[in-house]
Amino acid sequence: MRGGLDRPWITSDEPLCDVIHRRKILPVKGAVMLRFMDWSVVAMGCLLVLGSLVSRWWDRTRVRQTEGLDQGLRFLWAWFPLLMGLGMIGTKVPGMLHAPHSVVEIIDALNFVLAATVLVFTLRTGRRYFRARDTR
Repeated sequence: MRGGLDRPWITSDEPLCDVIHRRKILPVKGAVMLRFMDWSVVAMGCLLVLGSLVSRWWDRTRVRQTEGLDQGLRFLWAWFPLLMGLGMIGTKVPGMLHAPHSVVEIIDALNFVLAATVLVFTLRTGRRYFRARDTR
């Protein structure tokens, strides 16, 4: 049975893939969804950057910067969202702006360096944190 309740958009005996391509059902909806997903990643990156800047400002106005065990964790929580947000923004924006391939490659290389930096920060802070817990 062609059409019917299970596939009401099919009104003829032509194959389903021909109907989808002829009517352009998926390309329009798929493009809109992908554009929405790209912008949502950029928006989340912007929120991470803004949240990091606000938390750093809040930390400077409310808490005195003292040397101690908590300093490393405070440093990580101040920089981690900022760096991850910049990485998220840098990943999507060049492609959305239809930048040349060389620009996209440079941004990808910078994102790799950024990811390596975040990994080093996280490993150093984790090592300090667990070393300090073992000596107690």
